[in-house]
Amino acid sequence: RQVLMDGFNVLIRDPKAYLLNRERIMGRPFTAEEREEQLANDGRALISLGSAVHVLCLTNNELSLISVPCLVLCGDLDGYHPGAKEGASHIPHARFLSFPGIDHGLGRRSDLLVPHVKKFLAEIKE
Repeated sequence: RQVLMDGFNVLIRDPKAYLLNRERIMGRPFTAEEREEQLANDGRALISLGSAVHVLCLTNNELSLISVPCLVLCGDLDGYHPGAKEGASHIPHARFLSFPGIDHGLGRRSDLLVPHVKKFLAEIKE
């Protein structure tokens, strides 16, 4: 968690270093659009969000108590992929979908997500 917060502090102090580090993590250079998008982030807001989200992490035992159907989606290039896959394996009625070649930006890809979400919702409605 501290590494995540340190990264956002770099965004605040040295945006160019932040970009270089993010590109290293992603294993490729960003496009001009991705660079602009990254630099538009508010580092302080991301630190606040990251702190709140990481407090809400569930244990494997807690995940096993979830009784509603869950759809867990993650790009295979996303750093959270291993944890998302592992977490989904502990939820009794979870379906995990991995998206090849997609990073943490999966949430901006409605063209990929919506068909799977619609199918999932139709199946659990039956």
